[in-house]
Amino acid sequence: PSLIERNHRDLYYGLMRYGDAQEQPGALLNARYYERNARIFTKLTQVIEPGDRVLVVYGGGHSYWLRHFVSETPGFELVEANDYLAAVAGQPGRTE
Repeated sequence: PSLIERNHRDLYYGLMRYGDAQEQPGALLNARYYERNARIFTKLTQVIEPGDRVLVVYGGGHSYWLRHFVSETPGFELVEANDYLAAVAGQPGRTE
């Protein structure tokens, strides 16, 4: 998770520096990326039912916002894949 946050901050907040007083392409790209992730999460909420377990596989660039939406939405619980797989295998979890 710390690597995910750092990558998100460095790339997407770094984009905000691009542009000038008339045009802000970095802010526009950032907004569109947020919208894309919001749509992915919204679609997810439309196809699952209470009690479902869901494995979401997306590229690393989507990880920050998808984790954010899961963590902040009532009724959802984020379970780290490494921790879950370690528990199934009977080994201590690992979170990085």
